[in-house]
Amino acid sequence: MNRVGVVGIALLGFILFSGAAHAEIFKWVDANGKVHYSDRKISTQAQKVNVKTGASTIGQDTQSVEQRLVQQKKYINFLQSERLERQEKRQEAQQEKDKKHKLCAAMQDQLKGYTHGNYRWYELDEKSGDRQYLADDQIEAKKQELQAEIKSNCS
Repeated sequence: MNRVGVVGIALLGFILFSGAAHAEIFKWVDANGKVHYSDRKISTQAQKVNVKTGASTIGQDTQSVEQRLVQQKKYINFLQSERLERQEKRQEAQQEKDKKHKLCAAMQDQLKGYTHGNYRWYELDEKSGDRQYLADDQIEAKKQELQAEIKSNCS
C-alpha cells in the first residue's frame, strides 16, 4: 500500500472515531428499576447526562496547578542546596584527610631522619636564631615523641 493510501485510511479512521469521543451519554430506568446508560437515546425517558472528565478540570484549576509547580520548584531548590551542602562537606572531609595524611608522612620522614641520620640534629633558638645541637638523649626523646604522635594521629 502506498503512503497516500495509509494516510487516507488513518484520516478516515480519525474522522469516524472522532464523533465517538464527543458522544453524548444518556441515562434511563427501565420498568424493572434497572438503570441503563447508552450513547444513543433509546428510550423516551432517557435523559442526557453530563460527564465530567479530568481534562475539563485542568483548565478550571490553573491556580492550584501553579501553586503545585511553585512548591515543586521550592522543593527541587531545597534538594539541590542539600546536595551541594553534602558535597561541600565531603570535599572538606577529603581535604582534612589529605592534610592529615601529609602531616603523618612528614612526621614519619622526620622519624626516619632521627633514626637513620649520621649527622647531628639541632633546633633553632627563636630569639637569637642560633643552632642548639641535640644530645643523644634529646634525640631519643624526640623519637619517642614522634612515635607517640604517629601512633595517635596516623592510625
